[in-house]
Amino acid sequence: MPNEFAVDVLYSTGWLPLDTSGCSKDVTGRWYPSRDRCERECRDLGAQMNATEPRGFGCVTVDWETDADSGRCIAGDIDEAMIHALAQVRRSCMTTVAQA
Repeated sequence: MPNEFAVDVLYSTGWLPLDTSGCSKDVTGRWYPSRDRCERECRDLGAQMNATEPRGFGCVTVDWETDADSGRCIAGDIDEAMIHALAQVRRSCMTTVAQA
């Protein structure tokens, strides 16, 4: 399943499934957030997200933006793209706090 790498990246940011509501399990049994939960957690961190599926490319793009940073994730499915985007937002916020 393609989500395994995305879940690795998310866990590397310190994300933990202390509350598993709105989460699913990957094939290895690790919890990961659903699309709605990814959006909520990004909003809680001050980020806006926008997911699109460009026609003819077989992929999903998630753009995200905070006051200080922005990024884009491209993946094969919506779950993978949203998980990567949440990981990027978390990493961006940690960098911003560390620099303050």
